[in-house]
Amino acid sequence: SSSSSSSSSSSSSSSSESHFDQEMEQPLQVQSLDQFDIICLVDVREVGPGKDRKFILQELTKRGLKCEVRALAIGDMMWVARSKAEPKVEVVLDCIVERKRVSDLVSSIKQSRYSEQRARLRKSGLSRVVYLIEGSLSQHRHLPEKAVHTAFATLNAVFGFLVHHTLSLQHSISFLVEVTRHLSEHHAAVGVRVPARRNTAIRRQSLEPADTFADMLEGGFVCYTHELFEDFERRMKKSGNTSIRVLFGTQLRMIRGCSVDKATAILQVYRNAHDLYRAIQACGSSADSHCLLAELTYGVAGKKIGKALSKKIVQFFTEDTYTV
Repeated sequence: SSSSSSSSSSSSSSSSESHFDQEMEQPLQVQSLDQFDIICLVDVREVGPGKDRKFILQELTKRGLKCEVRALAIGDMMWVARSKAEPKVEVVLDCIVERKRVSDLVSSIKQSRYSEQRARLRKSGLSRVVYLIEGSLSQHRHLPEKAVHTAFATLNAVFGFLVHHTLSLQHSISFLVEVTRHLSEHHAAVGVRVPARRNTAIRRQSLEPADTFADMLEGGFVCYTHELFEDFERRMKKSGNTSIRVLFGTQLRMIRGCSVDKATAILQVYRNAHDLYRAIQACGSSADSHCLLAELTYGVAGKKIGKALSKKIVQFFTEDTYTV
């Protein structure tokens, strides 16, 4: 924004604001879209084994899109503007799509992978994050249709994601074509902003880094724009290096009934699974160990985790087999 140049001289800014200003000062070269091709990148897993194999690429190409298969660090589809002249540069455009069949969405919600996936998409730093949900909402017995609609509303209202529902793969492909058209029209009007050097990204907003499991799972993240694809991939792969603490929290979230607040309460007492296991072993009896976490409080209301969930968590970390 226009305030970036004047704010750099202020010595009273916070460290995060100063960093924001420094990022905003990085030079950009605005170039005409005529010098670029817009490429739709499709994650290699989207065209892997199965009935969708090659079909997505074939249909996109048939409809006039330039597309390529890549092993994307995040998302199923994203777009880059690639320079026609050498040396080739690829600038990430501000849109990423996570495509899910309704059955996949239901499965991820039931298995607690849903929150982690949301957090990963928010970490992309792109403002246009799209959940492309494919298939009928009423044909799944494992989760009520109302619960799926609630998930849609949460993605949109709480996280700011666009949720687009289609009934078939063909309709999904039509949507991807439409997204590409909009991106082309936008950049034809404003051009493509290319960083003058690598490892440069313009930060839209500066937020405090997430340092708790709840923040990591649900918190806000810095937004980026005008980033080279190679830098974007490097940043996303680096952010994928999960700490042991976050991994422990993710394991807790896999247990039915263990919400983010409950997992966070446990993490405040036990730093990792090893600490919890040692505490369980120190209990005098099996009955005592099952109640180990029962009195821990969570959330604003200070409710207790309770004996039933405490027992399930202890069994999860101590028994040879466990049914989630």
